[in-house]
Amino acid sequence: MCVTINLFVLCVCLDGCNFMSQIMKRTKNDAAVSPVVGVMLMLVVTIIIAAVVAAFAGGLVTNTEKAPTTVLDVHIYSAADVGGTMSSTYAPDFTIDDLSGDPLDTSDLKITFSWTNASTGKIYSSIYDGSGMNNFSANFTYYSYDNSSLYLNQNPGTAFGKGILTTGGHIQTGANHLYQDYIVAYGGTGTTIVHQGSPFMDDLMGRDITSEFTPLPDDAGVSAAITEKGVMALLPAGTSVHVTISHVPSGQVIFDNEVYVQ
Repeated sequence: MCVTINLFVLCVCLDGCNFMSQIMKRTKNDAAVSPVVGVMLMLVVTIIIAAVVAAFAGGLVTNTEKAPTTVLDVHIYSAADVGGTMSSTYAPDFTIDDLSGDPLDTSDLKITFSWTNASTGKIYSSIYDGSGMNNFSANFTYYSYDNSSLYLNQNPGTAFGKGILTTGGHIQTGANHLYQDYIVAYGGTGTTIVHQGSPFMDDLMGRDITSEFTPLPDDAGVSAAITEKGVMALLPAGTSVHVTISHVPSGQVIFDNEVYVQ
């Protein structure tokens, strides 16, 4: 009887040990599997995120327009001989010459000016992109390029923002198309008139700082005094102006230099 009971107890113990052993094995296996599954999930998520980012970045690169390659020459004049109806007419002027490179659609260009006034130490900046052009009076009959302050080539004239600049091409303000009445009385043919201001320069370089100077009239019937300068009062000869010309679609700068007012 005792032997039977002992055998039973022994069997129960053995079965219990086997059962506990199986539980321990499963627990160990489960404990080992869980970290592996976690790591795999993390790897999968990481790979998916990387693929999405790569696809998005690839799309951005594909959709970004390439910036044109070009060589430009830029000048700012405080009193340049700009021709006109008189033998010698001088007025402030801004010019861009395309020396070489790809054609430039001027509707894609943005011009930024920044400078420090030497006498006051004040910093100024203004942006011109051809949009919101100054609404020059309809009476300004000697200038008819869609009221743009800049135009491409004299013959034929095309408003900035509505034409293509190519190698050998030229852009300038409307200074040489100032109406004769705007230039003050000159006293006869052959007299040199040095006009110190221009409504075109006011719109070009003073668009964002109009409160800092007195803009000149843009009406053909109103002659500004020869001493009136407009924005040029802040830009005496010798002033260093940082000029950047940006290609808006690509976000790239195609001209970035210091230009001294001559």
